[in-house]
Amino acid sequence: VSAVVWIINYLLFVIVISSILLLLKRFNAKFLKLINNLENKNKYIKEKESNYTEIFNAVTDAIFIFDRDGNITDANEAMIKMLKYSKKELLSNHAKMLNPGKAPYDYENFSDYVKQTVQTGKSFFEWYQKDKNDNYFWLEITLTYTKIGNKDRVLCVAKNIDKQKKALIELNEYKKDLELKVKIRTEELETVNEELKANNEELNILNENLDYQKGIIEQKEKRLKSIINNQGEGFSINDTDENFVMATHRAHEIFNVPEGKLVGMNLKEFFDDTEWKKIKEQSKLRKENKRSSYEVKITLKDGSQKNLIVTGTPDYDDEGNITGTIANFRDITERVIKEKKLKELNEELNVVNEELSETNQELFFQKNALTLTLKKLKETQNKLVQSEKMASLGVLAAGIAHEINNPLNYIMGGVTGLEKMCKEQIQENKERVKPIMDAIKEGVKRTGEIVSGLSYFSRKSNSVKEDCDINLIIDNCLIILKNKIKDKIMIKKYYQSSDNIIKSNNGKLHQVFLNILSNAEQSIQEKGIITISTEIDNKFAVISIEDNGKGISKENISKITDPFFTTKEPGKGTGLGLSIVHQIIEEQKGTIEFKSKIGKGTKVIIKLPNN
Repeated sequence: VSAVVWIINYLLFVIVISSILLLLKRFNAKFLKLINNLENKNKYIKEKESNYTEIFNAVTDAIFIFDRDGNITDANEAMIKMLKYSKKELLSNHAKMLNPGKAPYDYENFSDYVKQTVQTGKSFFEWYQKDKNDNYFWLEITLTYTKIGNKDRVLCVAKNIDKQKKALIELNEYKKDLELKVKIRTEELETVNEELKANNEELNILNENLDYQKGIIEQKEKRLKSIINNQGEGFSINDTDENFVMATHRAHEIFNVPEGKLVGMNLKEFFDDTEWKKIKEQSKLRKENKRSSYEVKITLKDGSQKNLIVTGTPDYDDEGNITGTIANFRDITERVIKEKKLKELNEELNVVNEELSETNQELFFQKNALTLTLKKLKETQNKLVQSEKMASLGVLAAGIAHEINNPLNYIMGGVTGLEKMCKEQIQENKERVKPIMDAIKEGVKRTGEIVSGLSYFSRKSNSVKEDCDINLIIDNCLIILKNKIKDKIMIKKYYQSSDNIIKSNNGKLHQVFLNILSNAEQSIQEKGIITISTEIDNKFAVISIEDNGKGISKENISKITDPFFTTKEPGKGTGLGLSIVHQIIEEQKGTIEFKSKIGKGTKVIIKLPNN
């Protein structure tokens, strides 16, 4: 019956182990696939983020991003270069830094533009800005209300128009100066004409002076025209019906019209109905003597389209009446394309973030499943360890049965002899009784040694602060194995004679040395030698156990502490003995080393800390 039970337990053991291995294999395959998908998605996100950063920093216009509270969250290289702040200073700053402290270019007005942007989605305006070194310059600001990473953000694109603005101011000053000079000169000419009637010579002089002044005026007009034509923006003057009265060379390039052909054309020719409504609304502002900037889309004769930012300023005649609009056109088509691409990348990034969140959640569930599986595996391992301990107890039981049997034979022989002697007079047989009594004492002594040695194996303690006599522990193990090693193996001991006590765990060290000595005994086929040496100081105890048995191959030496690995025949070992030894040594913060050669034997070196 016991054999059948043993076979059934063995089959159940094999089935459990096979099931666990199969489960771990499937779980491992799924887990690796999941990790691979996660790595691919992370790589995709990094590429998207890299593209976003490259586009963000490649834009020549200065850009920074802030939240609805005005806290700056990002800025590109152009913004850093323009304001002369480091990126760290910008990111720790507030949008109030755009306040130069001069009305109407103060933070209160800037906040109004931000509120307008949140309501309408986009705002355009000019701004007088100060950099870190207190240098002032003109900017054209475009605010766009958007979402980045599912968070409300305001995207600020700042175009440096300092040269254009100053040129326009200079143009207006020249215009006023010319008008004043013309008016003064006209008054002078009227006076001179009256005087010329009386003096032709004076008239000739004045005519020459007038020609000189006209030459100066023409030179200034040419200079102004050169300044305007060399600007990146196009300029035009339109009447109240939006007919072109004057247009620069750049304006002709923007509208893709041959030089000189814009004059006489109407602005409506370049707009569809929707965009034209914007122009009409802006024209009303001009009639109300208001200046504004706005974004429009024009349609060229070839069917292509461009995005422009238009800044309109009222144009006046000599009497101060509004006669039309002075328009500034800036082509932002390339910037709009990049903004659109940036928006698409943000949308893709949001989708990937959502997918990553779902993957992380799935990974969390898989982690919990793995934790549960590992817990079950550990419980199974503990059961197997207990199985190995039971196997060790079997070895102990065999040794106990034989060792106690011999002392009992001594005792039984002594008792039989005493029974015979009791029939005679003890005094007369004193010399014959003494050896019998000595035999009884020897048997009792040996039985006591065996029981004392076994008591260490029955202790249950995890303390590493017990006084452990290394030499005594090894001797106890040799007593247990005496039945197997006598008449077969010579034991050579090289014990340290003093200071043999270290702080460790008695029961576990008994288990370690019994297992190693048992393996050494089993590796010796017929007769052999086991050499044991101990060296102990204040820090470490070094124990060496060497046999001249059959040895272990190089292929197996690295696997002998693996659970379930054994070189013994089926049924003679579970493969857990040295695994448990290795575990105990690690628990004691020690090390174990194996040196072996086939046909030469094996040497085990154990190094334990003296706690």
